[in-house]
Amino acid sequence: MSSNPDRNTPEIEGTFFCFPVKANVVIPTGVIVQLDDAGMAQPGTQGSGLICVGRAESRVEGGETDGASRITVKRGVFRYENAGDITAADINGPCYVHGEATVANANSNPDRSLCGVVMGVEPEGVWVRI
Repeated sequence: MSSNPDRNTPEIEGTFFCFPVKANVVIPTGVIVQLDDAGMAQPGTQGSGLICVGRAESRVEGGETDGASRITVKRGVFRYENAGDITAADINGPCYVHGEATVANANSNPDRSLCGVVMGVEPEGVWVRI
């Protein structure tokens, strides 16, 4: 007989999350949103150490100071542009942020931050689970 007690583990239901926005940036609706090392949201960009958190649900303009504005992002599977190096062979593997609405394969630039998992590749773009 086990002496380990049962646990009621808390859970967040839903796919929407809210983050403070970096000062003086504009995050357009529908783009990839990343957090910098201070936890401030910005549009997707190349660079290491950034954390992809989802798709922007509305256009937000950052205020004069970090955190003056907040953005709601959604996590899920979204289609973004292919930088040209993701193929069907990459399905179920990682992809990386190339720009605010573009993803790329890891091998093209080691300084890119993880975006998510490639779920599908079509002529129109790459389906990414963020």
